[in-house]
Amino acid sequence: ETGKLPWRGEGWYRKSFVVSENHREKQIYFIFDGVMAFPKVYINGKLAGQWDYVYNSFYINFTELIKYGEENNISVHADTREIHSRWYPGAGIYRKIQMVITDPIHVDIWGTYLFTPVVEKTYSEVRVFTTVNNYSSEKNLITVEYIIIDNTGNEVAYFHSEHEIRNNGQFEYEHLMKLENPIIWDIDNP
Repeated sequence: ETGKLPWRGEGWYRKSFVVSENHREKQIYFIFDGVMAFPKVYINGKLAGQWDYVYNSFYINFTELIKYGEENNISVHADTREIHSRWYPGAGIYRKIQMVITDPIHVDIWGTYLFTPVVEKTYSEVRVFTTVNNYSSEKNLITVEYIIIDNTGNEVAYFHSEHEIRNNGQFEYEHLMKLENPIIWDIDNP
């Protein structure tokens, strides 16, 4: 148990907001950094999404439920009555919430990531992934560029890729970039 703190229960959070008519062709997301637990999120009284976990951030696309130029209401229901936690004994919204407005064609929320499968003094590899959404009404040719610069601002690697993404589609770009004699950072060379 979690020290018998009084945290079991349920609660509602509500907020009103207006989205300008100018954003009618955009995509509207809310990013939730932390809600304990099992949140259900409603826009204008309709269930927009839910999250069945407690410690991870999540996001929901609300575009189809938004009323433009009018008052909208977001409601979040948090319910900890069935939770047994040994990590976080609190409840409710415990981190920030952001509204993000994007163009119809955009990099997905948290849609770019990279990792370095090989890091040596003479040679390194950087694998980059980028997911691009196309919520427009037609297919589009999308170009993604990857540029790596060193600590002095010089370009040390470059790649670009084009791909046609169908309307209401998604594509994940992937590329392996190779670096000769990379400057490897550490505590003394951040």
